[in-house]
Amino acid sequence: MSRVHRSFSRASGGALRGLLLLGVLASGSVNAQMNSATITAATINPFMLPCFNHCVIGICFWLRITPLGPRIETTLKVKHNFPDLVVTVFEHHGDQPWLEVSPISLGAGVAAQSYGLLSGTTVQGGRHTPANNQEQNQTTKTQQDTRRMQVRFYEAEAYGHPLASALGGSLGGFGVAVPGVCPINTTSLFPYFLSGTDVLSWRNPEAELLYPATYIPYLREVRNDYFTSVWGNVFPRHGFLSVQSEPRKAAAVMAQRAADITTSSFNPHVYIRARGAAANERTDLWQNLYPVPSRGCGPFGESGLLPSFQINTLKDTYAWQLWRPYQCCLPNRGAVFIREVATPAVCLRFLVPNAAEAANSKQLGTFK
Repeated sequence: MSRVHRSFSRASGGALRGLLLLGVLASGSVNAQMNSATITAATINPFMLPCFNHCVIGICFWLRITPLGPRIETTLKVKHNFPDLVVTVFEHHGDQPWLEVSPISLGAGVAAQSYGLLSGTTVQGGRHTPANNQEQNQTTKTQQDTRRMQVRFYEAEAYGHPLASALGGSLGGFGVAVPGVCPINTTSLFPYFLSGTDVLSWRNPEAELLYPATYIPYLREVRNDYFTSVWGNVFPRHGFLSVQSEPRKAAAVMAQRAADITTSSFNPHVYIRARGAAANERTDLWQNLYPVPSRGCGPFGESGLLPSFQINTLKDTYAWQLWRPYQCCLPNRGAVFIREVATPAVCLRFLVPNAAEAANSKQLGTFK
């Protein structure tokens, strides 16, 4: 391990311990409704097999040196999807739905509150307001109500999936080699993005004024292919969203923004990049986890993977997991890689156990 990597690991570990300490001190306000077991159960549900989308796309050649001389070995090159990131969206840090990471979230909330005290601003009730009452004195109640409906603010956080480390997570490296599955790029429960610690950029729209997508309409939007259902813009990537009356759609846009930050490089944000494919609002595969797990996945805007009105949360708290694409030569420990040869894709086709039940589940667990 390089000296730079060791220094980075120590720094990130120290910051994480600090957030955990703050979270433990504030743990009296935890309101978690979901845990790692429920996330795992939603992932390995037989209905989710089509989201895995496993294909053999080539053959990899390896050289192994044995006492009897060199020997050529082969493994398969595969591609598949895996939900390596869990993104939670909520209005207040005490409403983090994932039990195991709630202390980290509360610690980030303490950092956000400290920023509010120092800067003279607070984030309350889904809207950004000054700490003093000057704006309230200058604005009528009707105007305040209109603004509250038009501008929403959410916190967003991205963590490694509970199963990631078991499959060879990026920092741990102690995972088992599951036949036919590539090593996963994230580490279980690791906080890759916390909006509470990204206070300068997540609470200030001016942080991303230099990005062309901030100004060009339709360039980066969560929508369907026919522009008939536009949920919101990906850029600028902050916690505010205007002109979106449906809180579930606004929360989905926040999840997309958090994933875009977490999976890309050189952003004006405080985060740790999750290695692997960058998020893309047109092709990302999202699965709803809270308030009810969905039995399907797809991009926001087009597939509408949202909780239904019947299962809407009272506190605007949501969670999704992002199925990202993976592609690799299956490992062959102790051998030296030589080359790979592409072959026509051979994909596994999974049959849903009960098509009628799946359709009913999708109607109850999603919203279009």
